[in-house]
Amino acid sequence: MIRRLLVDTLIYGLGTLLSPLVGFVLLPVYTRFLTPADYGVLSVLSVTSGLLTIAFCLGIPSGMLRFYPEERERNEVIYSSLGAVVVLSSSGATLMMALAGPLSRFLAPVSGGPYLVSLTAFGFATGSWVVVLQNLMRAQERPLLYTIANLGGFALRLGLNILFVVGFLRGVAGILEAGIISNIAILALLAPVGLWNRKPSFSWRKLKEITKFGIALEPGNLAAWVLNMSDRYFLQALSDMTQVGLYSVGYRIGQLSEIGLVKPFRLAWPPLIYAEAGDHERAKSSISRIATLYSFFGLWVTLGLFLLAPAILKAMATKQYWGALDVVGLVALSYVVLGSGWITGAGLHIIKKPWPISVAFIIGALLNMALNLLLIPLFGMMGAAWATLISFLFISVFTLIASQRKFPVKYEWKKLVAIAVWAGIIAAASVISQRVWWRVVLVLAYCLPLLIYYRKKLFWFKKAFYLQRDLEDATPIPFPPELVIKRIENVKDLEGLWPGKEKEFKKRLEREIECYMGLWNGKPAHLSWVSTIGEREGYTGSRSNPGNAYIFDSVTFKEFRGLGIYSWMINEICLIMKRRGIRFAEAIVFTDARIPLKNLANLGFKRTHLIMGIRLFGITFTWRRKLEEGEG
Repeated sequence: MIRRLLVDTLIYGLGTLLSPLVGFVLLPVYTRFLTPADYGVLSVLSVTSGLLTIAFCLGIPSGMLRFYPEERERNEVIYSSLGAVVVLSSSGATLMMALAGPLSRFLAPVSGGPYLVSLTAFGFATGSWVVVLQNLMRAQERPLLYTIANLGGFALRLGLNILFVVGFLRGVAGILEAGIISNIAILALLAPVGLWNRKPSFSWRKLKEITKFGIALEPGNLAAWVLNMSDRYFLQALSDMTQVGLYSVGYRIGQLSEIGLVKPFRLAWPPLIYAEAGDHERAKSSISRIATLYSFFGLWVTLGLFLLAPAILKAMATKQYWGALDVVGLVALSYVVLGSGWITGAGLHIIKKPWPISVAFIIGALLNMALNLLLIPLFGMMGAAWATLISFLFISVFTLIASQRKFPVKYEWKKLVAIAVWAGIIAAASVISQRVWWRVVLVLAYCLPLLIYYRKKLFWFKKAFYLQRDLEDATPIPFPPELVIKRIENVKDLEGLWPGKEKEFKKRLEREIECYMGLWNGKPAHLSWVSTIGEREGYTGSRSNPGNAYIFDSVTFKEFRGLGIYSWMINEICLIMKRRGIRFAEAIVFTDARIPLKNLANLGFKRTHLIMGIRLFGITFTWRRKLEEGEG
C-alpha cells in the first residue's frame, strides 16, 4: 500500500501542483506589472471564488467520490452529481453577475470592479464543473489522465497569463480571463473521457444520498474556507489592500507545502484507505506507518521553505514585496499540521462517522476568526499567520483525540517525537549563518537519519545466478519415510513459521502461487514457493519467465538442516511440474550462496545468466548477462 500511495501521491502531486504553480511561477511577472494593492484585489477575488464553490456545490463532488464504488449504480452517481453541480453553480454565477456592481465596492474597489466580479463568477462556475470531472478521474483511479489534463491546462494558463498581463497589459482581468479559458480546455478533455460509454442516468434518490453525505461535510468545508482564506478579508478590513498583497505573496510561497505534498497526498490517500475499510486491523497498521512517513516528509518540506524562503522571495519578487518573508515558515508548517488530520481522522471515515471532523473545523474556524480579530491589529499580517497555525494545530489535535476514541491506532510516538526534535535542531542551526549554501546543507542534512535507518532497503548491490533445468531429464530420487511433502492451500497452515510474512504469504496464495511444505516426522521442516506466471525477484529485480516453474524462497528450517531435505524437496517439486507438462524449472540464487548452488547443480540446474541488481533510493536497476560456455 505504501508504495502505491507514494506513486499515486507523486502523480497527483504533479497534477495538483500545476494549477497553483501558475501563480508562483508568474510571481516575477505579477510583482512587476501589479502593485501590492492590485495583488491584494486578485487574492480577495480568488478567496471569494472558493467560498462560492462551497456554498453552491453542497459537497456533491466529494459525495460522488464516496458513492462511486457502488458499481451497480455508478452511472446514476456520475450523472446525478454532474447535473446537480452544473445547475447549482450556474445559478450562483448568474446571481453574482446580477449583483456585480454592489459587490465590487467591497471585493474589488478599483476601476472596472464589476467586470472583475463577473469574471470571478464565471470562473467559479467552470471551476466547479472541472472539480466534478477531476473527482471522477480519482474515483476511476486514473491519476495519469488527471495529471495530463492539468498539465495541458497549466501550459495554456501560463501562456495566456503572460500574453494578457505582459502583452495586453490587462492586469487582474487578464489573469481571471486566462483561468476561465484554462477551465474550458480541461473540461473539453475530461468530459468525453470520463463519460465515454456511460449511459445518462439520473436518480433523485441517489442524488439525495450523495447530497446528504456532501452536506454533512459542508460545515467542515465552510470552516476550512474560513481557516484558509478569511484572513484576507480581515486584513483588508483591519489594514489595507497593500498588507493583503504582501501577505498573499508570502502565503503563496508557504503554501507550496500544501500544493507539493499535502494536497496530492490528500487526493491519493482516501481511495487507498477506503479499500482497507473491511480489515480494521490492517487499516490501523497502515494509518500508523503512513503517519510517521508523512511527519518526516512534511517537516522536511516545511524546513526547506523556511530556510530557503529569503532566496526564493528575492529571486521571484521585487523589493517592494520582500516584507512577505516573515510569514512563509508559519504558513508552510500550518498546512503540514492540518494535513495530518487526513491521516488521524481516516478511522472516522472508515466507520462512516466523520461528524467530529466537521466539529473540529467549525470550532477551529471560530477560533481562527477570534485570533484574527485579536492579533491582526497588534501584529498585522504576522498575527494572521499565527492565527492560522494555532487554529490548524487545534483541528489536528481535536481530530486525533476524537478518532482515537472510536478507532484507536497505535502510533509510533517515539519516532514521531524524534522526527520533531531533529527538525527543531536543524531549524535552530540556521542561526549559524544566513548564507544560502549553509541553508541548503541543512535541508539535505535533515534526510540523513532516514537514509541511515533505511540504508539496507534504499541501497544495495546484489549478484546472483539465473539457473535453469530441463524437466524432461528429471527422475525420482528416493527420500526417507520421515519426509512427507504436501501442497499448502490455506495460509493458516503457515502461521508462525515465518513471522512478519503472513500477509505476503496470503497474497501469494490468492494469486495462485503454489507453496510446498516438507514435514519431517510431522513437523514443518522446509518451505518452497513455485510460480508459473512470472515473478520478480526482490533484490536483483529480475523477472522469471511465464510458463516456466520458478522456484523461490526455498528454506529449510535450522533444526532440520544437513539431512538433505532441500534436494529432495526441489527434485520432487520438479517432478510435479513435469507431470503438468512444464518444460523448464528456474531459480535465482545469490552468488555467495554456495550450498544451494551446489545442491541445484547436483539436481541438473545449469547457470545460464549472471544477474546484478543495484538499488538506489529504493529504485532497483537490473543488469543481466548471458554466461559463456563453462563460465560461472
